[in-house]
Order: sequence, then C-alpha cells, then structure tokens
Amino acid sequence: MRPRQGAFFVVACIVALSTLDYDLIMRRLLMMGMVLAASLCYGETGYRIVHPDGTVEYTDQPVNGAEAIPMPEITTYPAPPPSTPSAGIPGISTKPATGQQRDGYLLFTISSPQDEQTVWFNEKGMTVSLQLQPGLNDGDEVIIRMDGAIVASGTATTYTIKDVFRGTHTLSAAIADSQGSVIKETGPITFILRQHSVLHRQPKTLN
Repeated sequence: MRPRQGAFFVVACIVALSTLDYDLIMRRLLMMGMVLAASLCYGETGYRIVHPDGTVEYTDQPVNGAEAIPMPEITTYPAPPPSTPSAGIPGISTKPATGQQRDGYLLFTISSPQDEQTVWFNEKGMTVSLQLQPGLNDGDEVIIRMDGAIVASGTATTYTIKDVFRGTHTLSAAIADSQGSVIKETGPITFILRQHSVLHRQPKTLN
C-alpha cells in the first residue's frame, strides 16, 4: 500500500468509527478535514464525490463526476548549514586563546637592540638577540633583515651583524618554513648607530 493510500485508509477508518458519536454534518466535516490534511501532505489534487444518498466522499483517485479540489504545494525551505560543535554555546569560544598561534610560536620578538635605541659602533659587530618561545621547530629558520636586506639567517636566537654603518636603521626578524614561506615575523624596530669620532679619542700617554 502506498503512503497516500494508507493515509486515506486511516481517514476512512476514523470516519467510520465516528458515525457512532457524531451526526451527519460532523462526520462530513471530519472527513473533509482529514482528507484535506492528507492531501496537503502530498501536495496533490483531491476529489469530492456526492453520492445519490447525499453523503459526501473525498478521495485522491479521480472518479467520473467527482469535483476536483486542487491543493497548494507545501512551502519548503533549505536546511541551514551545519554549525561548529561549540557555535552558539554560551561560554565556549572557537577563537584561539590569547597568545596562541597556529604556527605554534607563542613569543617571537627582538629583545636587543630595542626600538629607538642608540647603539655604539663595535668593531666585532652588532649583536641582535631574539626571544622565541617555544624553541624553533624542525625545518624552520630565522631570517634577520636590516633596512630590508637579509643580513643573517640560521636556527640560533643570537646573531652578530657586521659592517653596520653610522646612522638610523630598521631591523626585523622572521621565521620561515622549509619551503621558504614566512610563517611568523616581528614588527620592525628602529635603532641609531653612532661611532666615536677620532677627535674624541684619548691621546696616548707618552712614556
């Protein structure tokens, strides 16, 4: 038995049982309401049959002499997209915790020199120190840039930069993966390198 035939069969049983308690008008109203509801569920056409004895019958099967009752289609709506497990749950956030990064590095900054710091020339070179937590991942590399040019690279957190001339310079650091893609970088800082003038050198003491 098809679902719609089963629905009308149930309606017919209910109407038959209702004759014990309701008069003819109530039975007709009940039959019409149930049949219309069943027809609406399937969005099909119903048929109204008036028998010679005055009784009214409703069916979903076309019959000669029956009056067609068109039924409107049921309005449907697309299902909403699935939400994340924690979406909409108070107290649960899908954002990463403060300081947590997708690359796994919680801290990466230039600790020395500091921004706007004045650095005095050293013949051995200028020391650049980094703060990195946790340690460098396997395959990752640190790249030091001064004035936009790469001046050092490696896996350490301390580097000595030579041939730094007097004046104002910018300094930045980045972490690149094995493919050379930058996955984290510090903001650029500015430092000023000064050099003692030969005029200010202390004269040698003659023995």
